[in-house]
Amino acid sequence: MAYTIYICIRSNWFLAPLFYIIAEEPKRGSGETILRKLYEKGIEYKYKLSWSAIKKSFQTTTNILIFAQGIVGTIPWGVILYWMVSFLMVTRGMSKDVATMVLLVLGIASVLGSLIGGIIGDYAEKKKKGGRAIITGLAIFLGMIVTIFIILYPIPSYPSLIEWIFLVIYSLLFIQLISYAGPNVRAIISQVNLPEDRGTVFGVFNILDNVGKAIGPLFGGLLIEYLRSIGYSVPQAYMWTMIIASLFWIPCSLIWIVIYKTYPRDREGIVKILEERVKDIERRVL
Repeated sequence: MAYTIYICIRSNWFLAPLFYIIAEEPKRGSGETILRKLYEKGIEYKYKLSWSAIKKSFQTTTNILIFAQGIVGTIPWGVILYWMVSFLMVTRGMSKDVATMVLLVLGIASVLGSLIGGIIGDYAEKKKKGGRAIITGLAIFLGMIVTIFIILYPIPSYPSLIEWIFLVIYSLLFIQLISYAGPNVRAIISQVNLPEDRGTVFGVFNILDNVGKAIGPLFGGLLIEYLRSIGYSVPQAYMWTMIIASLFWIPCSLIWIVIYKTYPRDREGIVKILEERVKDIERRVL
């Protein structure tokens, strides 16, 4: 039951019907301040997706970096989400139900992190161009450290109330850091691509993002078996697999240092294109 609730929370399935009923499809580019002025004048932004535009969007440095960090950064998610219950059962002697409840607590914290990460990312970007990337990279690195701590922390087979309270508070305060990338990645993709290209770029990102999540469970299983074959005990093999998987967040956080440099530049390029288009549309329509 707990695992089902966790999957629903991670997938946001419970929000889909509500979103379908109350949400209205936004006008293309209406989120841009520059283009909003056109809509206020009753003029519609009619630029549409083209193959040449798609090709150009994949030449954007920030897009490539976002794709790369997505693949690397989701490998730990694939390992941890798939193997965490087994890890806790093997290394801590937990029952499946208790181990699943621990995973549920971590999952709820990661959902909270998606909300907080977006808010902090917006605030950081207002304070400094590229601030969103700094916050995200730092959160991923710190999130790796706190994740390794919880992997090493000797949670007992049957946690007491105090231990459950500690786990909940620790997760809500610190584990949530590893989810900061989600909302900030989407914000950056929106800002470094033209409105008509964003859906396609989002689609490619989601595909590549899922590549890492798919690799994770396989990588974890192979690593566990390899470590066992060279003499590690089963609990040791599980523990080191979880730690090694978490270390993939190091290159992921380093990529965000480069994104910090490329993101403002690519964003300014899009703004200039949109400003030129607004002038051209106004000349033709007004």
